[in-house]
Amino acid sequence: LAFAPQPQQQQQQQQQFSLNAIKFEKSENKWITNMPETEGPAAGYGPMGTLLRGGPKPFFTRLFTPDTYDQAVLKFMAGDKVGRVEAQANMDNFLENAQDWAYNRMKGYTPDYVTVKQKDVVLRIVWSGLVVVSIGRAIYSYQADENFWLFLVQNS
Repeated sequence: LAFAPQPQQQQQQQQQFSLNAIKFEKSENKWITNMPETEGPAAGYGPMGTLLRGGPKPFFTRLFTPDTYDQAVLKFMAGDKVGRVEAQANMDNFLENAQDWAYNRMKGYTPDYVTVKQKDVVLRIVWSGLVVVSIGRAIYSYQADENFWLFLVQNS
């Protein structure tokens, strides 16, 4: 046991090995991995993780163009030499707000995009609720041929 690698050493060795598994295949014109179990889509977090970390824009991008999303994640992994989860979190943040993400990278900031922040989740839920209620009210107002703001006027 004295010669057994420590958990941190094992993780570094695994990450070092898996980073060599991602390469650009010129004949197919796309990024590929020869270790899909540790570097493929199943190795990261699912669409709900994208929704919680990045919001609706990256969620819908991932939902409707999964190949493009996966290619972007693999390219980020190869370029920055990071694991799947960190690459996904960065890509989700980039898709949500590219200007802030690029600014942080230019300034050398390394925010933690992987951790799901409770404050952000609560804000997203509140904003989503307001948007859903507003859209529902707009549809009702259109169908009932009623003024959108009529509910604010009190009947006296």
